[in-house]
Amino acid sequence: MVRKSKGSGDSKARAKSHAKNPASLRALGKSPPTTLESISIFDAVLADGPALQIAVLGGSVVEYELEQLLRGYVSRRDDATWKELTDDRAPLGTFSAKIIMAYALGLIDNDTRQNLDVVRHIRNAFAHSKRLIDFSHIAIANAIHAVKLSTFGNPARDEALKIAADPTNSAQTRFQCLAASLAVELSHLLIRLKSRPVAQKTPESEPSGK
Repeated sequence: MVRKSKGSGDSKARAKSHAKNPASLRALGKSPPTTLESISIFDAVLADGPALQIAVLGGSVVEYELEQLLRGYVSRRDDATWKELTDDRAPLGTFSAKIIMAYALGLIDNDTRQNLDVVRHIRNAFAHSKRLIDFSHIAIANAIHAVKLSTFGNPARDEALKIAADPTNSAQTRFQCLAASLAVELSHLLIRLKSRPVAQKTPESEPSGK
């Protein structure tokens, strides 16, 4: 009789648990990166790697920075409340919803909104395509032409966006620089948001009849 090792049984049990509990996989996708992981992801976006890696990770980096900006704006930002806002079917459960909300709140302007949509559309095309595509595809090349050039006052961001808006550069280079420029812009917008003076609450009026 062959005796199964305990480790093998534990692995199979964990596999069954994940299969029965897809929420654990959703949690994995929602878990925030550490500082070192963020650096590694950013390096992977800017590297000359597979197109799918660049597109999907580039979109994820930008969406994460946008989410941090939104979370920095709201008053109640505890984990439980934020989870209710950003779960799959929640009000801010999609990249598109986050972009619309940031624009509606005045956190981003129309040019940044359009550039975010460029990243979103390209990320979605790569993530959901049933074929292996790359940045040379005509639809991807056409989408990147919608990039809006603007100045932000941050040299790194402005230079990256200038490269992204230059039609003489390859579509891959333009996407990489667009993702980098948006990540820098959104992180600096969060810094500016946090540095704003906190509004003082006005005392509630005394009830009449005393």
